[in-house]
Amino acid sequence: MNRHKVDQEINENPVRRTQLVVSGMKSATSSIRYEERS
Repeated sequence: MNRHKVDQEINENPVRRTQLVVSGMKSATSSIRYEERS
């Protein structure tokens, strides 16, 4: 993944950045729950 390109998209579209952060938090939360179950 091109880091600079992603940063450019984030700067141009703050909503995109929010979506990335939210999806990142969701995946992190789900992985934590998965570890607790096992």
